[in-house]
Amino acid sequence: MKILARSDGGMRARISGWGIYAMLGFVASAAVHIGTYVGHTMRPSTPMFFVLHFGFIPAVLAEALRSRAWEVGGSVSDQRWRRGDWRAWRPFLPAWATRAIYGLWAYWFATFLVSAFYLPHRSGGELTPTQAVYFVRVMSCGVAAVYGLYALFFTCVADVIARRSTPRQVAP
Repeated sequence: MKILARSDGGMRARISGWGIYAMLGFVASAAVHIGTYVGHTMRPSTPMFFVLHFGFIPAVLAEALRSRAWEVGGSVSDQRWRRGDWRAWRPFLPAWATRAIYGLWAYWFATFLVSAFYLPHRSGGELTPTQAVYFVRVMSCGVAAVYGLYALFFTCVADVIARRSTPRQVAP
């Protein structure tokens, strides 16, 4: 199932099964993250927490398999990027996507710094309710950023790789 949508620079985004999988993971992680702010924290010991936070591994493997055929022949700002490096995807992404990904990672880092003050200094034992909130908050934020990155890959980049194209040159 391929649904076309307009994207910046004349590029087209295609929604595929893996793109939907990554988008659902992003939405679920974001919902868990927002839940920590409104008092509905998922306990870290629940199986769904494990599934949600390791569920991005199939998307990582699918991206690795999809990227095998892509030889990065172009360069971005005169630097050669490895095919697994998400910065090589930038020529195929909408203009807002790079800022969104950097914003998500900056937010995750800030969340991590704040959460570090509340998390236990030693491993082992049961988390207190406050520690559980901050643990779930930081984990769900990071996983949402990963799912978001792979959702962008499977909707904007994977089709280009399937045609064995190389990235177009972008201005620095």
